[in-house]
Amino acid sequence: MLGYILPVSISVIALVIAAIISMLIQYESGTKPRDAQKRKMWFWMLAFIGAAAAFFISWSAFMPKKAVEKFAFESALPIGTGIGFVVYILLGFLLSRMFRNGKLGNWF
Repeated sequence: MLGYILPVSISVIALVIAAIISMLIQYESGTKPRDAQKRKMWFWMLAFIGAAAAFFISWSAFMPKKAVEKFAFESALPIGTGIGFVVYILLGFLLSRMFRNGKLGNWF
């Protein structure tokens, strides 16, 4: 069960960090502002970093010692990481549509 819960919770934490970073990036003026690209870059970078961190933290900290439990955990861990990644993308998409005219609207 921990192989599913931990990656999803780490993905939600990564999404909160992406939202904070997006809010901290200042609007740029001029003919070619790059602030939207920076927000999008941070969103996608944290998507992959969050998924990788969730996988490796779960793998290193919570790997069971018994062979039967280890096999079940090894099969649940990639599925949980994938679910966490999809949750990150879906929640990010919903937030970007909810705050379409704000700084979070630049993620997609």
